[in-house]
Amino acid sequence: MNINVRAVDVHWTADGDLFITDDGDMHLATYDQNEVLVGAVARRLMSSKGDWSGQPQMGTDLISMMGLPNDAETANMIKSIITSSLTSDGLLKGEQLNVRCLPLDKYSILVSLVITALQGDEPLLLAFSYDLRDNKMIPRIITT
Repeated sequence: MNINVRAVDVHWTADGDLFITDDGDMHLATYDQNEVLVGAVARRLMSSKGDWSGQPQMGTDLISMMGLPNDAETANMIKSIITSSLTSDGLLKGEQLNVRCLPLDKYSILVSLVITALQGDEPLLLAFSYDLRDNKMIPRIITT
């Protein structure tokens, strides 16, 4: 996916829903390359391959992590799967992405991403919690 000044996408909320304007239309994310990128990353991390019929290879297959212990080895596997999902087709380059996985509790892992912004100097910060029991990637709000 090549995100440039002509990139058009629908705007997704932080929890993965379509953003609907007050007049009932879908909000388009055309004016901000970073907004398009954040939406693409979130959709990819919260999907499995095959979820999107128009793009069956889009998604992050973390299903194999279900039931594994929340330890350093599992965190490294999750980091590798996420990095591959976001870089394998050119959405991001490896040097644009820093993924960290930290245990939150017995079953949950905090996945934090620092992404080089497409516009501006400030990096994009995204966070998700991943539950090893039910293969759910849940977006989290970061305040700075």
